[in-house]
Order: sequence, then C-alpha cells, then structure tokens
Amino acid sequence: MPKFQGGLDGIIKALQLMTNSERERIITDLAKKDPRMADLIESHLFSIKDLEFITDKMLVEFLQAIDLRDLGLAFKLQDEEFVSEFYQRVPKRMAQEIEDFKTSSKIPKRDAEASEQKVLKVFRSMIDEGKLVISHDNDYV
Repeated sequence: MPKFQGGLDGIIKALQLMTNSERERIITDLAKKDPRMADLIESHLFSIKDLEFITDKMLVEFLQAIDLRDLGLAFKLQDEEFVSEFYQRVPKRMAQEIEDFKTSSKIPKRDAEASEQKVLKVFRSMIDEGKLVISHDNDYV
C-alpha cells in the first residue's frame, strides 16, 4: 500500500488510485471551491513518465493509438534516462522511428509541449476507458 506523503504529489497519487468516476467527482467538487487548484491537479494527474507503470501489452495498445511523431517531439522534454528505458520496452525499429522524430530538428518548446499534451490526452482517455492501468507496485490480478 502506498504511503501518503501529502502535498500536491500525494493528492495526485491518491487520485490516480481512484476510479474515473470517483476522481471526476472529487475534482468537480474541488473546482467549485478552488478552480485553479483543480486545474493544477488535472494538469499534473498523469505524465509521460507514467508510461513506465503500464504493462508491455498496454504499452503496445497505447502506441497504436498515438502518433509516434507526437511522442518523439514530447520526448524532447524528457530526461535521457527515461527515454532510454522506454526504448528498451519497444521494438528497435519503433524506438528508432521515435528517436528520429525526437532528434530530427530543433522546434519551439511550445510545439513539444503541444505534442506532449496530445499524447497525454490519449493516455488519459485510455485510462478513463479502462484500457490502461497505472500500477506503481506491479500489482495486477
């Protein structure tokens, strides 16, 4: 069982463990009292780095649902250790394709952030649909 640490990270971890309906209800209630806090929490609820907490089968399904160009551009904003570990989970040809998009040319940071938001939108949608399950402790039944 995850230990509650408090603060924004603690709130986000707790919300990630909830069902979509529970999470929506809490964020909706919070938005009535503090809309900025609700927006902040929603924007940090999931990140690209959460890809490491889904199974390989889920990862395949996710990769089929997104544009690899967007993922490559989003990876411009990630640390190399995460990207390298991610590449080890996908076929070499796919990893090379994503890396080619990542390194092809310099782009404005806002374009990389826009690509990251596109990827995260699909990620959130698949979580909400139950197609992806984030598990920080590898507990699946």
